[in-house]
Amino acid sequence: MINKLKLENFKQVNTIIIASRPGVGKSSLARNIAQEVLDRWEGVVIFSLERGNEDVFARMLSARTSIPLKRLISENMYGEEWEEFTSQSHTYSNQNLFFEDEDVIHIELIEQKLRKLKAQHEEISLCIIDYIQLLASSSQSCEMSKRINLLAKELQITIMITSQLARNSRLLVSGAKPKLSDIREKCYADDADIVMLLSRDGKDAVVDIAKHSMGKTGMVKISFDVECLKFSI
Repeated sequence: MINKLKLENFKQVNTIIIASRPGVGKSSLARNIAQEVLDRWEGVVIFSLERGNEDVFARMLSARTSIPLKRLISENMYGEEWEEFTSQSHTYSNQNLFFEDEDVIHIELIEQKLRKLKAQHEEISLCIIDYIQLLASSSQSCEMSKRINLLAKELQITIMITSQLARNSRLLVSGAKPKLSDIREKCYADDADIVMLLSRDGKDAVVDIAKHSMGKTGMVKISFDVECLKFSI
């Protein structure tokens, strides 16, 4: 997934944005990318402003094991699925995955937590903030964007931000694809090194790499397993 989305050199960039309309799968795509980073034995920090740690972990397990999320949560799994569930849960326990879902998350807390975690775990290379509109209002977006970029540079990590698109009647038309100008807060798109716009029609999805400071832009077709929240090429 990382190579297909032209993210081979993602560690050389400061910020990446994944933007879409609500319910399309931007958080799932970010978690899928995080999984590949973990499998390289690098560290990942997830600040989930929308969901609790257990919910996020269940969604990652569902994507990793291909066990439908509803059955995984209800523990309604078959014999082989239980074995896979146990095996992959053990794998996660040996990986450098850190969750933060404080009741109130603000930029000062993110800066504090990330600095502390990075000092303790040098292998951390990726931080996900899901999603940015829950962290700051539109009036604070430019200051927030600058602080996030400075933090990424300071710690020499990549910070991946998920973002909602602006409410635009054009996007309600069937088949309409988002544009860079549809990102709700312009500062994030201006400051980011990579911007990916996600659109989906059922299982068929398209990632539009609309901005790439170190590579080529373009469209990448992927598919989405709705039950397991998993994207694949």
